[in-house]
Amino acid sequence: MWYCNNTLFNSSSVCSGVGSCRFPDICICPSNYKSDKGVCHPICFGADDSKEKVCSGNGKCIAPNQCVCNEGWVGESCRQWSCYGIYANDSSVCNNRGRCVQHNVCECFNYSLGNNCYFPGWAVITAPLLTASLFLFVFICIPITCTACKHYKKVRKQNKAEADMKYLLLNEKLRIAESNLEIVDSGWLIKMDDLKFVDRISEGNFGIVFKGEYRCSPVAIKKIKDDTRFSSVEFEHEISVLKSLHHPNVVLFLGVCVHDDYKFIVTEYMDGQSLEHVVISNKRSSKRLHQILSLDKKINILSDVTRGMIYLHSLDPPLCHRDLKPSNILLDKNMYTAKVADFGSSRRANLNNNNMTGYVGTLTYMSPEVIMSEQYDTSCDVYSFGIVMYELFFETKAYSTFEMEQNEFMNMFHIGIGVTKGNRPVIPNHNYSERELKYLTLMKQCWGGDVNSRPCFSNIIQEITMI
Repeated sequence: MWYCNNTLFNSSSVCSGVGSCRFPDICICPSNYKSDKGVCHPICFGADDSKEKVCSGNGKCIAPNQCVCNEGWVGESCRQWSCYGIYANDSSVCNNRGRCVQHNVCECFNYSLGNNCYFPGWAVITAPLLTASLFLFVFICIPITCTACKHYKKVRKQNKAEADMKYLLLNEKLRIAESNLEIVDSGWLIKMDDLKFVDRISEGNFGIVFKGEYRCSPVAIKKIKDDTRFSSVEFEHEISVLKSLHHPNVVLFLGVCVHDDYKFIVTEYMDGQSLEHVVISNKRSSKRLHQILSLDKKINILSDVTRGMIYLHSLDPPLCHRDLKPSNILLDKNMYTAKVADFGSSRRANLNNNNMTGYVGTLTYMSPEVIMSEQYDTSCDVYSFGIVMYELFFETKAYSTFEMEQNEFMNMFHIGIGVTKGNRPVIPNHNYSERELKYLTLMKQCWGGDVNSRPCFSNIIQEITMI
């Protein structure tokens, strides 16, 4: 047995009574606490013990996750700059006549002047007179005026480009600073020397997964591909999500390793591999494995996945996985436990409403509203779950019978168009048992085209237990 700060790992007071002891003197703490030598210390927006970094270094922390921002900074973590008390990206900043490029510094448009781009009153009165005078002046001095206009447009275009560049650079610096604070200051860093790579397991769009060891315990190590365009964003986002998740049916995050130009995500190791691997292997292997994957076994796997999804959707704000599929469902060796994994495409719903936009995920598991780039909510995960139910029940890919085109893009295009028109995977004619019919009925409810008709995962778990 191990201890955290001289306290037994399963004691109620271990890790300050708010975390769990995973390794000797290593605590897994809630998101608003920091692990340090077996103790969970409260933190303020990811800051460490240095006062300069509390509230991003732009304010004073008066209570856990409560900052009083310095002048020129706003937001709950004091990471957004402002112009005269208004967010830099607010539509009303700089009196709607400019853009906020630094603290209380406006880049004004047109005839707006002043620190806050006010429009002088005399301009309204003198505008007609100036217009008439300018009209006469242009016809008298056409060559001079044309040259001056060209020069003015060129300078104005350059100034606008410079202002846009400053704005983008400041946003990028802020994003990098925020992500670095979230990763480095969270206490999740693992040294490269503490990791041992044992075997290569699989490879996806954003990385390669290895079986490894960390402190003599088996782990899964995901190496982020350095040639992926969005690898850094994907890496930072997945870490920010994983470190806040704690559920028996969600893969456990253990830490992150950054070594030279390489980035690694370390999670618990599931020795049964993915549901996709099991289903495909079962289709090609002996009858013994087929007997293991009985209807009861399949229902047990789906029940675990449902519990994991209930947890994700019950968070505040809810977390939408957006890429739920068999390859992202991991099993233990005996297939007694299933866990949801890979949160690189996940997104938390808006605080004000649960609607999201964006074409993301794997096309054959995408709901019609996602394919059509319409607003969607967490019910898109329910649709994906319906496709998973199909593939697990029939032990085959949902669209394996689709007439393949030589051009893979056209093949995916036809599948996507069919889904938006109401087409779904073909259910073979068969004399199904009563339990199997209940299973198929629930499956079809999950992949329904009407978002409002799809059941939530809280209702799905009730239906599954009755099959």
